[in-house]
Amino acid sequence: MFYNLTKSVDETIELKDINMKDDNVYAGYINFDEFEEIYSCFGLSENIIAECENNRESIRSNIDVYEDYSCGYITVIKQALLHEKLDRVAYFIKKNLFLIVKLKDENESTLAMFEAALKKYKDSITLEKIIFAYFERMINGDNKILESMGNRITALEENMINAVPDNMINRQIFRFKKELLTFRDYYEQLIDVGEELQENENHLFSEEDLKYIRLFTGKVNRLLGSVMSLMDMAVQLREVYEATLDINLNSIMKVFTVITTIFLPLTVITGWYGMNFNFMPELQWRYGYLYVIVFGIVIVSVCIVYFKKKKLM
Repeated sequence: MFYNLTKSVDETIELKDINMKDDNVYAGYINFDEFEEIYSCFGLSENIIAECENNRESIRSNIDVYEDYSCGYITVIKQALLHEKLDRVAYFIKKNLFLIVKLKDENESTLAMFEAALKKYKDSITLEKIIFAYFERMINGDNKILESMGNRITALEENMINAVPDNMINRQIFRFKKELLTFRDYYEQLIDVGEELQENENHLFSEEDLKYIRLFTGKVNRLLGSVMSLMDMAVQLREVYEATLDINLNSIMKVFTVITTIFLPLTVITGWYGMNFNFMPELQWRYGYLYVIVFGIVIVSVCIVYFKKKKLM
């Protein structure tokens, strides 16, 4: 589908109605099969087809700048469906054209972003505005997602402090780190795109409207800053987890140490009276057995009282 944005964003036009030499601004969204048939109509190199084919499964983005157009590839994260397959699109920018080519998208989410971008500006639309609107849709709602992740990390930290940590918490920490790394890579690729477009090497954009590209790059930079802060929180969370495990282990070791210390005198007494000497008076004493029992109880009681006073029990 194609639109003449200068006239109307509500009606599609045919390819034959596009005149690349006039002053109108055009935008289009097509799939790869359609692109193979019409790429030459926009003055694009045949090598672009092979590059698009090779970039279907790639994760990282890239942008190439030519004399009269710029093109690149972006992996689009479905924020609400982070663990599903990622979308992949190619984009082509000429003096008066913004074209999106779908390389991989099962649920047409990139098409929905394109249609939403068209509705953002209806008056005095420019190439820079439509590019900004489309790329902005890629980060739409991310502030709330990152805020929610921060709240989940804080709640998990409180849970570790108030309860005994288990392996489930360790898996949650790993999942947080994985998600944040994905977001970091995503924002870094968008920043690369924004900064490259800002350079405006082939003079596709007017200097006045480059502010929209800078605005987009600034937004993504702030989101990346939030992600890096959350990654620091995740690292600290792992440290809290390990520290809590150490504290629990130390508590267990302290209990075993106290128990061992309390019964150590009994072990000595047992070993003492277990020696096979001929002349041990207590062995012939009528109350010797009772004496050893009472003596052992007294020693254990004294040890318990001592450890309680020292708050070791």
